[in-house]
Amino acid sequence: LFEGGVAPVADTFIPPDDVKWDWVKDTIARYELDPRKAEQIFNDVGWRRGSNGMLMGTDGKPIVLGLWTTPGAQYAEEAAILGDSWKKAGLTIEQAVLTPTQNADKKYVASFPSLNPSQIPIGQDTLLGRIYGANCASEENRWNGNNRSCYQNPAVDRVDERLQKSIDPSEQRQLYGELARLLNTDLGLLPLYFSVQAMVFREGVTGVKGDTRPSTSETWNIAEWDLN
Repeated sequence: LFEGGVAPVADTFIPPDDVKWDWVKDTIARYELDPRKAEQIFNDVGWRRGSNGMLMGTDGKPIVLGLWTTPGAQYAEEAAILGDSWKKAGLTIEQAVLTPTQNADKKYVASFPSLNPSQIPIGQDTLLGRIYGANCASEENRWNGNNRSCYQNPAVDRVDERLQKSIDPSEQRQLYGELARLLNTDLGLLPLYFSVQAMVFREGVTGVKGDTRPSTSETWNIAEWDLN
């Protein structure tokens, strides 16, 4: 379990304690942990388990997914947890923790074969930078685009462009709901969990409300704090 088992599972890119959760909660597709259903889906596309228990494609070859992650102990541990989970489902996972040199090579990073877990700050700009079509990492922009997978969905792009301009709350609500629906059905990104931020205060401090959404600071309402 991630972060000691206290990190909430992410059904979409907006956490349940965000005011926009009510805007998206009824539009998203949820993917419960159901090994039997996963096995049935694999079977439906012609994948079968071989004698070693791993899934084989219709060509008789193993289903192999490459899993690359950022240098660092935390990322290596996360990749190991993810890889172990997918291996239990029958997928052959080839894990790699990039070296600092590889991670600094933007072209190399953009060539990840299948899976590339990454922390993304909560917020429309940082999220959509990863999936907006024009941000595709390519030779033309010297591999500087944040859309490393070069995911393309004109419908997502249109919603993003409207959100950049929208100031009407009712329109924003509709657009966020549409965006969450699109991302959860097309799976341009697959949210996994929300990181937990711990704050420690001396005994007797009251009025602390935690960080804002999008993030600003844990002390944003310090004028309301008190000490009993």
